[in-house]
Amino acid sequence: MLDPIKQTVTIVNATTTSASIDLRALGSIRLLALGITAPATLPEVVNIEISVDDAVTFARLQSGGADIVIAAAKAVEVTELVATHLRLVAAVAVAADRVFKIIGTARN
Repeated sequence: MLDPIKQTVTIVNATTTSASIDLRALGSIRLLALGITAPATLPEVVNIEISVDDAVTFARLQSGGADIVIAAAKAVEVTELVATHLRLVAAVAVAADRVFKIIGTARN
């Protein structure tokens, strides 16, 4: 089994977008599974965006034709993700820092 990737990503107070995570720096651009856990307080709608062109452009990540939304105190799992970068985007500026926990397993 491959070692899991663990890190946090933050949407800083009064902003809408987290810094992007360079998935290549984590060991692979192909992830078998990626779990994202939301903070307990999260009144804002937050989506996942990915890039396949070195963070030049981003697109909303969907499942079954619908945007993936991360709800307060909930976790989402994304399987078989291929991307160079990932970031989280809130629909409106967040009212406080929102820290998300991320864990994933990369495929070499």
